[in-house]
Amino acid sequence: ALNSKVWGQIVEYYLDKGYVCYTNVVGKEKPLPGTYSISPLISEIQSVVERAGLFIGIRSGLCDVIREASCRKIALYPDYQYCDTKWKAIDMYWLDGWENIVVEEEFQWNRG
Repeated sequence: ALNSKVWGQIVEYYLDKGYVCYTNVVGKEKPLPGTYSISPLISEIQSVVERAGLFIGIRSGLCDVIREASCRKIALYPDYQYCDTKWKAIDMYWLDGWENIVVEEEFQWNRG
C-alpha cells in the first residue's frame, strides 16, 4: 500500500490541471478525496481507461488486465525488497511500455 499523502499529491496535481479524477472502488471502499468512485467490471476496465486516457495505479493484477490498453499507463511500486531477495518489487514486476515509478519515503509527484 502507498501512503495516502502520495495519492493526495497525485489527485491534487491532476485536479489543478483541470482533470476529472476517478478511484476504482470495490464494495464499501471510499474514493480518494476529490475523486469520483467507479466500479467497472473487469471486462470493462480496458475500455474505461482508454476513454480516460490515463491510468495511475499501484502495481497489481489490475495493471496486467489493462496491459495492452491504448492510453498513458503509470505503475507505482512501493520501495521494498521482494521477499528475501536482493531485488526490489519494481525489478520483479516491471511493465514494458509503462511509466514504472518507485515511491520512496520522500516521494513528490511532479509528472505531467
